[in-house]
Amino acid sequence: MEKIYWQAHQSTSPVMPENTLPAFNYAWRLGGIPEADIRTTGDGKIICLHDSTLKRTTDAKGEIADLPVSYLAFDLIEDFTVGGQRGATVPLLEDVFLELRADSQRLLYLDLKDVELEELVALIEKHKVAKQLIFAHNIQSNCQTIKELNSEIRTMLWIGGEGIEEAFTQALKTQFQGLNQVQLHLYDAAGAWPYKIDFAFIEEAYLVTKERGIDLEVLPFTLHQEPLWRMLDLGIRWFAIDYPKDFLQLVQFWQERRGIDGN
Repeated sequence: MEKIYWQAHQSTSPVMPENTLPAFNYAWRLGGIPEADIRTTGDGKIICLHDSTLKRTTDAKGEIADLPVSYLAFDLIEDFTVGGQRGATVPLLEDVFLELRADSQRLLYLDLKDVELEELVALIEKHKVAKQLIFAHNIQSNCQTIKELNSEIRTMLWIGGEGIEEAFTQALKTQFQGLNQVQLHLYDAAGAWPYKIDFAFIEEAYLVTKERGIDLEVLPFTLHQEPLWRMLDLGIRWFAIDYPKDFLQLVQFWQERRGIDGN
């Protein structure tokens, strides 16, 4: 059967601290694609960190916890523990690339937070990992710039917040220029169909992207068995997931019900 790809959204899992080497390796071991949120330190190092400060995710205290990491040198950041897990620290993107290169089958999402694109591509080319990366952002022009700088890097426009259908239509008007993937955020809603975006629009989005050689990815913030199976039946093969093991179990059930060999 076609391969089902899944992104470990924000490197999250019930057992791993986000944006750390243990979390990335956990996702790879399960067969997924970890996500690294990337930003730049005060001394020009590219690190993996979702927030602009260390306060939420690390054990940093006092003034240093509240300062933007763009003001801090990396040697002031690297010793803090992430998520209370021993050995989990804020990594350099360069060190993540070394782990990525250990297996050519590994892929990695890069979610842009605060990095100069030219500097990012220079680091990517230094480590020769362009073909293993998916650059993700919610501004299409940044995806286009990355594609112009290095055409081997896959690009994904993620669409969330308000006006998802309108933003998708706008990307369609450009014929998805500079993109390989488009991701739709599926926020929870009450009703038989449990997401704010209804299935009819997801189906339309899948058909128009497939026609143009673009992969449609969905991010369901809550997993529901029947809706997930319905999207798999439609043909969607790219997902972003907060709880990988739950997702993999539901996919296995779907394969068994449909008589599909998952190997």
